[in-house]
Amino acid sequence: MAGQVDATPPPDPACGGGHFLVRAFDMLAEIYREEGLESESEIPQLILERNLHGIDIDGRAVQIAALALHINGCVLAGPEFRPRRLKLIAGDALLPGDEPPPEARR
Repeated sequence: MAGQVDATPPPDPACGGGHFLVRAFDMLAEIYREEGLESESEIPQLILERNLHGIDIDGRAVQIAALALHINGCVLAGPEFRPRRLKLIAGDALLPGDEPPPEARR
């Protein structure tokens, strides 16, 4: 049977500074620990590569979210932790067929 952390959650379509992502990171870290299949130092990389995805229209907010997740990774893996990949995107989270709001069409 697949572990709880194997499922990829939907992206956070308005991640802002990453508050939801940081909380999800903490919860996923606990799930990884409970499963006991990965070393503590590998857990942050796995969470960032497999489980967390964020989008925000404000690039500065995405940078803040990236910093917050990096700090969380350092807490678990130590100060030398460097994420290999963050799935955070600065862009619009409109779905195909949705019309952008009038203020975005300027």
